[in-house]
Amino acid sequence: MIRMLLAAVWLLSVGVPAFAGRAQLNVDVDRFAVGQTGRLVLSVVDDRPHPDAVKAVEVPDGLVLTYRGNKSNFRSNGAKISQVYSFEYSLSAMEEGAFTIGPFEVPTTGGGTLTTNLLDVEVLARPEVDGGPDLQVKADFETGEVYEGQVVLYRYELTARVPVVGVQWHLPEFDGLRQPQHGDPWSTNYRIDDIDGRIYVDRGAVPLIAVAQGERKQGGALAEVRVPVGRQNVFGFSQHQVQHLPTPETTLRVKPLPEAPDGFSGLIGNFEVRSTLDKSTVGVGESVEWTVHLSGDGAVEGFTLPSLPDTDGLRVYESEVALRGRTDESSYMSMLTVRRVLVPTAEGKLELPNLQVVAFSPTEHRYVTHEIRLGTLDVRPGTGAGVADVESFSTEPDLEALPPEAVLGPSLRELYTWGFSRTIQLGAALPLLLGLVGAPGALVLLLEGRDRVAKARARRAAVEAARPPTTAEVLAQLPTDPAARLAGLDGALRLAIAQHIGVEVVHLDRPAAIAGLGEPLSGRLSELVQALDRARFAGQPAGRDLEEEVRQAIRALEAS
Repeated sequence: MIRMLLAAVWLLSVGVPAFAGRAQLNVDVDRFAVGQTGRLVLSVVDDRPHPDAVKAVEVPDGLVLTYRGNKSNFRSNGAKISQVYSFEYSLSAMEEGAFTIGPFEVPTTGGGTLTTNLLDVEVLARPEVDGGPDLQVKADFETGEVYEGQVVLYRYELTARVPVVGVQWHLPEFDGLRQPQHGDPWSTNYRIDDIDGRIYVDRGAVPLIAVAQGERKQGGALAEVRVPVGRQNVFGFSQHQVQHLPTPETTLRVKPLPEAPDGFSGLIGNFEVRSTLDKSTVGVGESVEWTVHLSGDGAVEGFTLPSLPDTDGLRVYESEVALRGRTDESSYMSMLTVRRVLVPTAEGKLELPNLQVVAFSPTEHRYVTHEIRLGTLDVRPGTGAGVADVESFSTEPDLEALPPEAVLGPSLRELYTWGFSRTIQLGAALPLLLGLVGAPGALVLLLEGRDRVAKARARRAAVEAARPPTTAEVLAQLPTDPAARLAGLDGALRLAIAQHIGVEVVHLDRPAAIAGLGEPLSGRLSELVQALDRARFAGQPAGRDLEEEVRQAIRALEAS
C-alpha cells in the first residue's frame, strides 16, 4: 500500500499524467419514478479538471440537477494507479419520459477538454404504494433460456421503504450452473430520496455458466433483513428484528449447441478480437511483440489462442497470457490478452499468416468465425551477427528445477526471554502447600503456552510460505544455465516493475507500465527489454552485461 501511494505521489509530482485522461458520467440508478431523487457523479480520471468543470453538466427539461460537492482520491484497477476527481449531484425526476444526459465537454487545467459518455435515464409514472409492502425482494435470471456453455446473470434485489440496518442474501444451490473462474459477483446498495420517504435498495448479480442441458429448476433466494425497532438508547444504538424474505423458485431452460464445425474454439458468446504488432519494420533477428486482445460476454477459461502455422523466415515464442473478468448489474465481460514474440530470420517482405477463431454466438444462433490478421513485416538487415554468448555469470547454486516463484526467504525463529521472581517468605510450610495446590494449574498453563507458541510458529511459517518472492531473492538464486538465467532476469525485471506500480505480476501490462514511468527511465527500460528479447529469443549477442543492467534498472525502480 505504501509503495502504491508513493508511486501515485511521484506521478503527480512530475506534472504530466502517466495515462490519457478521461471523463465519466455515472448514476446510482437509471430508472426513477416521478418525485424520486438519485445521485449523479461526474468523474475526471488521470487529469485535473478546471473549476468550471462543475458547470459542464446540464440536464434536459423534466429533470432537476443540484450540485452537492466534490472530492478526490486514488484508485487502482490492478494495472495502474489513477487520481480521480469527482463532482456529485442530486438528480431529481419531475416528469415521465426517456431522457439522455450528455455527452459533455469537461475543461481541464491544462487548457484541453475531455468528452464524457452519455447516460440514458427513464422516468416512470409514480407507483401506488398505499397498502403495499415496505420490504420487497425479487430474484431471477436475466433470461429464461440459454445455450449450454453460455454465461447468464442471476440478479437479486431488495427494495425497502423503512429504515434497514443491513441485509444478508442466501442464494440457492444452483443446479447445472457454476460460476466462471474469472469475474466476481457484483453488488451495490444505495438510497433514493422519495416524497414518501427514503428508499433503500440492495442489488446484486452473479455470473453463471450453464453446464447441463434441460429444464434446470432453481430454489428461491432468501434475504435476511435487519430492521430497527424501538428508540435509540443514549449510546445511539437500537434493537432490531430480523425478517426473512424468500423469493419464488425459478426455472432456466438450457439448450444444446448445434453441431460444431471444424476448428470450433469452445468460445460461447459474442466476442471481439484485436491484433497488434508493436512495429512493422524490423531487422533480422530482432523481436516484434504481437498482442491479441479478445473480449466478450462469454467465459474464456480453457481457451488457447491457436499457434501460427510454420512460416519460412519466422520464429514464434510464447510470452505471456492474462485472463480477467468483470461483472456489473446488466452484463458479464471476460478479457484475454495473449502476447507472443515474433523473430524474423530472413530479409524481405514477410507476409504473416492469419489465424481464425470460431465461436458460437447465442444472439445470432450460429457459429461465427473471427479472423486475426497480422499483416506484413518489412525485414531489414540485422544489426548484429553470430550466436549470443551469455557468460561471465557469477557461480550460484544450481536451482534450475525451481521456478523463481518457489524461492522463499529465510524462516523466522522464535525468540525466548526467561526471568525469575521471588515471593515473600511466609513460613516453611506455606510455599510447599501452594506448590502442591498450584502444580496442576501450572502444568496446564505450560502446555497451553507451548501449544500457542507452536500455533504462532505455524502461522508465521504459512505467511512466509505464501509471501511472493522479492526481486533480491530472485536475483540471488538465478539458474546457471544461460537460457534459464536470461529468463530469470526477465522475470526479476517484470517483478520489479509490477511492485513499483503496485500490482501483481499476473496483472502487469508491461508496455503500458513502462510508458507511464516517464523519461529517462521509460526509454531506458524499453531498450533493456528489447535487448533481453533479442538475447533470449533471437540468439543475438548482447554486447553488454545484461545482468548488471537489469540489477541497475531494478535499483532505479526501487529508489524512485
